[in-house]
Amino acid sequence: MRFAVLGLLGLFGCAEPQRIDGVRVVVLDPEFRVLRTVDDPNEIDRFSRLWLERSEVEDAPRHVSEYAVVLDISANHGGGRWAYRPDGLTTPLSHKALPVYRVSDPESLNELLQIPDPSP
Repeated sequence: MRFAVLGLLGLFGCAEPQRIDGVRVVVLDPEFRVLRTVDDPNEIDRFSRLWLERSEVEDAPRHVSEYAVVLDISANHGGGRWAYRPDGLTTPLSHKALPVYRVSDPESLNELLQIPDPSP
């Protein structure tokens, strides 16, 4: 029975969680110096909502030098280091070419993470 349930979950997919558990976000500059740490429970809830609402995009910059900061996300599931741009583009840091995503509300995420607007 357990294998049947696991098989059905694999076949139909699992819904993405609505919250990231056990999370802490450290915002790093391109030289990996700490700019901000987010670990307040209310801010983590807000971060989770904003972060989980992202979608894959095509034809986006993939080279890390084109991203403003690195987000070091410590979580029970789904953490890691992500390159992030103030326009909402983000991609996991990796030696492989991985998908690029766009968060749905970059202005709110930038405000939370205290990432300045790059426009003059």
